[in-house]
Amino acid sequence: MAQNLPVKEDMIEIAHHLIFYIVKELHKKLMKTNLMKLIYLVDLEYYKKNGRQATSFEYIYYKKGPWTSQFDQVLSELEGFEIKSLRKEKVEGKGEYIIFFKGPKPRFQPTLPLDLKEIVDRFIYIFKESPQKDLLQYVYSIEPMKSLKFGEKIDFSKVFPQLPVDPLIEEIVVEANKEYESTNFPKILDSWVKENSEMGIKNLAKKEISLSEEVLQDRDNAQPTLLLS
Repeated sequence: MAQNLPVKEDMIEIAHHLIFYIVKELHKKLMKTNLMKLIYLVDLEYYKKNGRQATSFEYIYYKKGPWTSQFDQVLSELEGFEIKSLRKEKVEGKGEYIIFFKGPKPRFQPTLPLDLKEIVDRFIYIFKESPQKDLLQYVYSIEPMKSLKFGEKIDFSKVFPQLPVDPLIEEIVVEANKEYESTNFPKILDSWVKENSEMGIKNLAKKEISLSEEVLQDRDNAQPTLLLS
């Protein structure tokens, strides 16, 4: 009987989807250490772009770089269902390593937000054929790992500080978005995209795009005018 996945926070759920997605993409080619480092890099890149991690993992500088006990917890919850791990002896006979496969009884299909998926796909493309030493070397060569000592906590905010958001500006942006969504412009734009999606990027680049008076009027109405004194 399939065990229930923890439903505590969206970030915890994303960790399950993220690991499952990477394992599916790198089926039979993914070692545990590599998986851990890929997730770390994804979290790091996501933080740089959004001011927060994709997962709730709390990393420390451990053996072979970034590590978190939360990683093993999520693996155990996916094991036998979405993923399958196999222990193998090293060629030189010193120790063993773990390799991951797609699981036999998935309870869900991995779904990632588009911006997160783009980051994940980029790292998979870069490192899918690379030896482990290249991945580790890259992780160690960039901040924050570059400046840390063994056992220290990895804090992205010390390297990539996020500027505080002015509450007044945040309120204005939220209200502007609400007003924009209440107009007909998003529906018109979505309809236009669907109609032209088959033209291809090259044809779209050559096509002169002109908005109708109705679209222009909706767009102007959706954008508040700020008077600065």
